[in-house]
Formats: sequence, C-alpha cells, structure tokens
Amino acid sequence: MERNDGQEDNRQGVMFAVIAAIVGSILFSCKGILTKAGMAHGATALGMLSLRMVYAAPVYAAVLMWSLRRKPIPTKHVAQAAGLGLLGCYLSPTLNFYGLGMVSASLERVLIHACPALIILVAWFYGREKLSRFTLAALAVCYAGVTLSCLGRDGGHANANPVGVASILVGCIVYAFFVVASVGMQRKMGTFAFTSSAMLASSLACSVQNVVCGSTAFMLHPPREIVPIAIALALLCTVAPAYLTTYGFRVLGASKSAVYSMVGPLLTPVLAMLVLGERMSAPQVGGFALVFTGGILLSRRGA
Repeated sequence: MERNDGQEDNRQGVMFAVIAAIVGSILFSCKGILTKAGMAHGATALGMLSLRMVYAAPVYAAVLMWSLRRKPIPTKHVAQAAGLGLLGCYLSPTLNFYGLGMVSASLERVLIHACPALIILVAWFYGREKLSRFTLAALAVCYAGVTLSCLGRDGGHANANPVGVASILVGCIVYAFFVVASVGMQRKMGTFAFTSSAMLASSLACSVQNVVCGSTAFMLHPPREIVPIAIALALLCTVAPAYLTTYGFRVLGASKSAVYSMVGPLLTPVLAMLVLGERMSAPQVGGFALVFTGGILLSRRGA
C-alpha cells in the first residue's frame, strides 16, 4: 500500500509538472503579443523588455529572500545561477526582442517553436540525450518547417528580415544551453531560489543597459498607455511562467518539458490574429504545421 501511495504521489507530481510546463508556455508565449501592443504606443522592443524586467525585479528579490531564509544556500550556487540567468534570461530575451522588432509576432513564435529541438540537440551534446534515426528525422521535419516559414512573406514586411530571424534563432540556441544547464542547479538550490537568482541577475543587467543607453527617463516615466501593458508583461508573461517552466524542467527533465512547452507557440499565431490583426502567409502556415508535426514526433520518440 505504501508503494502504491508513493507511485500515486509520483504520478500526481509528474502531472502537475506537465500542467506547469504547458501553462507556463502559454503565458510566456503571450510575450510577443503584449510587446507588439506596447510598440503600437511608441515603445521599442528592447524598451518593453527592460520595462518588464524592472517591474518583475521586486518580485524576484522578495522570493529569493524568502527562499534563503527557509534554506541557506552556498554563495557560489547563487552566483552560478546568476551567471546562467545572464545568458538564458537576459542575453536570450534581448536577442529575441531585438529580432521581434523586425519580424511579426507570428513568425517569431514559429521560430521559437524550434526550441524543443534545440534543447534536445544541446542535451545530446552534453551526453544527456541519445539521437536515434527517428529523433533525427523528427528534428529534420522541425527545421524544414522553420526554413519554409522564413522564405515566405512576413505580414507587412516584404520578406522575413534575415537579421531579425538570425537574432531570434541565436537567442533560442542560448536559451537551450541555459535550460539544459539549469536542471542540475535547480536540484541543488530548489526551483524558487534558482529562478529568482537567475531572473534577478537578468533584471539588474537590464537596468545597467538602460543607464548605459540613456533610457533611464523612459524607465522612470513611461507613457501612461504602456504602463498596464508592461505590468501584465512582467507579472503574467515573465514572473509566473518563469517559476512554472523551471519547475517543469526540474521534474520532467529538459527534453520532455520542452516538448510539452510547444503548446504555447501553437496558440500564439491565433492570438496574434485576434489581438493584433496579423495574418500568417501560406508558407508560414505550412512551416508551422511541419514544426508542430516534428514536435509531436519528438514527444513520441520514446514510445
């Protein structure tokens, strides 16, 4: 009976992690929608990134202090988490937001949809994942879809801006390395402490960037119309999904959690059409279908 109870608890824990990964993915995927909404009021993509991190910083600081009071954590672990945060939570989003200013939110989500495949490749690079022929075929389908999407017309742009596309893809690669490396650190520190340390370091980096770039005035006195959008971006699309997705990575592992996180990008083109009035071209629809098919194949590779 005890063994059955333990198995039941384990199944419930895994199910909660799956739900966390899916919900976190959906919330995080709304980032591009809200960013575009802020840009419609005169903000830049990088300005929205900085504003959301500034508004999110107090939450991360409070959770980190609470975590450290509950359980002492070696300073070196906090420093390592902060270093990973600068890569995965600052550099990667910065590249993503930079590219988002050149392509539509729909295309950005198609490109982000390749993240699970990248995470599996990085996990294989570190010896944590095996690449079978089935996996390689599924990865090929994913990247064929990305290529097709980038060749098509991109909303109001003449073509998918190659600089924007490259910036988003490089950001995805950086994030993939962050995800794989973060799993081990989470097991040492706990989800709340690790996530708070990583995201707080990212928030501080954004603040330094604002001072260097002379954007302090925008941070202190943003346009009134942008404030509620930035708050929603910070709390709903940054703080909440950060804790949910990292918990999913910890329980499910990087590869499995990444596959479940494909649900968010699946819904974003629909939201972009409803909220922003964007339209996906035929090549982007076809590319999206290929990427999604590749993700389904990846989720079944162990079956």
